[in-house]
Amino acid sequence: MPQNLNRHQHKAAAAEARQFPANEEQLAEYLRTVHELRQTQITPPKRCSTRFDVEGLRVVMTVMHPGGSLTASESVLLDLSEGGAGVLYPGFVHQDSTCVVHIDTLQKERLQIAAQSVWCRFIGRTIHAVGVRWLEKVDVRKFVSSRDWLEQMAESDDFSSSDLSGRLLAVGIDDLELTLLQSYLSDTTIRIDTAKDSGAAIDRLAAEGFDFVMVDSDNPEAGAHTLHAHIRSAGTQEPMLFVTSKPDGVLGLESAAGVSILSRPYSADMVIGALRDLSLDDVNPLSGSKPIFCELPDAKHGPVTTYLERLRDSSGTLEQAIIADKAGEAVRVAQLIKNTASGFGFPLLEQAAESAIVAVNASGSAAEAEVALRTLCRVISRLRLRDDAA
Repeated sequence: MPQNLNRHQHKAAAAEARQFPANEEQLAEYLRTVHELRQTQITPPKRCSTRFDVEGLRVVMTVMHPGGSLTASESVLLDLSEGGAGVLYPGFVHQDSTCVVHIDTLQKERLQIAAQSVWCRFIGRTIHAVGVRWLEKVDVRKFVSSRDWLEQMAESDDFSSSDLSGRLLAVGIDDLELTLLQSYLSDTTIRIDTAKDSGAAIDRLAAEGFDFVMVDSDNPEAGAHTLHAHIRSAGTQEPMLFVTSKPDGVLGLESAAGVSILSRPYSADMVIGALRDLSLDDVNPLSGSKPIFCELPDAKHGPVTTYLERLRDSSGTLEQAIIADKAGEAVRVAQLIKNTASGFGFPLLEQAAESAIVAVNASGSAAEAEVALRTLCRVISRLRLRDDAA
């Protein structure tokens, strides 16, 4: 990190940044020029880490020029990696100039990332393509969706087992095989939970969120077909991995969406490959166990903390309404949540509340709409502030 980097100075300059001097049509032309140049003589140096396509993402870049002047302009990202980025910048940038890229995360948190210019190429008018290398650690997953990140990592040589995360529910898996599975997944951050049979699995899935469900298709108590039918009829889309030594036992499941079949005996690479492929499938964002972060700026986190505390109480009220089959009370609470969720930075919560309201109104019974209401409760349990480690 350069000792003379004054972040406050760069932040103040960024607040007065000039707009990117191009309309959408002109920007598209600049991007076409970049693509053409990448295929010819001025391809920039190859970055060691995987490049992620974020072309068109608007950022602000502040540049400290050799003479000591500081300029700030809205810029356009071309690509992003853990090592650096490609940026369309309206001006020339000398090599080794200190820069700061001011960029919003997926959760709308504005970050300032210190960088140093490596190369600069003329594109047209005042526009230059600038390559920068980061001067601090950057987690690309703050700026790239989980699906896009996994998709591009899977296509690169950089994907490893340590990139897999989440919770896995193992259903009907024997203790010996479970020990082997834990060994195979030891380099991942996947947490393994267990259920003895399909009934226990259904109970756990109703109460908790999971990112994968692994089922022993050879174990009659696991009820592979029954469990799959229940999960899909419940409207959730947890990716399912069926392990078997009898191919006939999974007939009808091999072509189902969000399903992978793993034949015994299997290796660590086979398990990790299957889970990786399942991670790339489209899943219901209301399913799973991963935290759902508030999308409001940090300055508003005080009121959000109070909101989350009150949501826990609302979740308890919903549970009681389900047990007592009080449809009216369930709709009342869900409607309150729907009306306030996006205002506090949780659009997914609004979606879950809307789904619950539709389910209750369609059936007229909180008990019959239990799946949607419990999904709403699980979404509430996943809500987090950015600095919430819970």
